[in-house]
Amino acid sequence: MYCAELVNTATNVVFMWLGFKGIRNCIMYSQQPVFILAYIGYLVVGAGSMAFHSTLKCMHEPWFPFTLCVPCLLISPVTEPPF
Repeated sequence: MYCAELVNTATNVVFMWLGFKGIRNCIMYSQQPVFILAYIGYLVVGAGSMAFHSTLKCMHEPWFPFTLCVPCLLISPVTEPPF
């Protein structure tokens, strides 16, 4: 098995672990669904970045705007949650 950038690939496992742990905690403590969406963002970014760093073949940049949009949605000054 070949891995182009082993350290970068391994550090993305932490991102995915945080995503799973965050989703589990949101469900356990009955948090708002928007927080689950944020943790799904962690999973998507971790998986996409892992795919890029292990193969250097897929696009890397599309994952970063997704990461930025979800926290911006969470901290936006709205009176009602968006979900």
